[in-house]
Amino acid sequence: MPPAAPPPAVAPPASPAAPPSTTSGAVPPVRRRSQQERRETTRLALLDAAAGCLMDHGCSGTTTTAVAERAGVSHGALFRHFPTKADLLTATAQHLYLVLIGRYVDRFGRLEQEADPDDRLDHAIRLLWQMFESREFAAALDLTNASRTDPALNAGLEVVVAEHARRIRAQAAALFPEQVDQPDFAITLDLVLETMVGMAVSRIADADPDHYRRLLDHLTHLAHQRLTDTRRGPR
Repeated sequence: MPPAAPPPAVAPPASPAAPPSTTSGAVPPVRRRSQQERRETTRLALLDAAAGCLMDHGCSGTTTTAVAERAGVSHGALFRHFPTKADLLTATAQHLYLVLIGRYVDRFGRLEQEADPDDRLDHAIRLLWQMFESREFAAALDLTNASRTDPALNAGLEVVVAEHARRIRAQAAALFPEQVDQPDFAITLDLVLETMVGMAVSRIADADPDHYRRLLDHLTHLAHQRLTDTRRGPR
């Protein structure tokens, strides 16, 4: 009698498929930053560090070593982004000016939501003086003074300052489109800006707030005379 055939092999039961995740807060895979993004992050850290050094210690106290330490990068990394100290300081000046313009536009936008439309020019000029009073502008001014005896820095700042002036004029035209075509708009804007630069310089040694309040009142009054039909005097 032939032996009985072995029973057929029975495959083990398949494991049940895992149910699809229903967790709404599932964490997506972390995207690795590109080399360009890492470079931009390091560059911005260096500019912020240089701006901080300038505001805290002035131009004389802003060394490449101090900036690198403040940014948390190596000295070599700093020079890969900025081959010379003049390159670093020139880029920092541009960075400071961009910060000031961005801050101005943001604050003016919020003021417009609350202010009387007839007071736009007053608010624009008084807010502008806040930018000139800022530590950021004092730092930029320190760089301008240092450039008098630093040809490389002076050459870099000429370009940065000219570009900054173009941005200011373009922004003023965007904020006051109804007045930009007036014959005195450009010269009045330049008068306000140049006067405030002088006020900012004087304020370093003479910080009497009443003196600058009177100058600001008169400057605002002159701007009204040249750019609007109002006949209001200083407040």
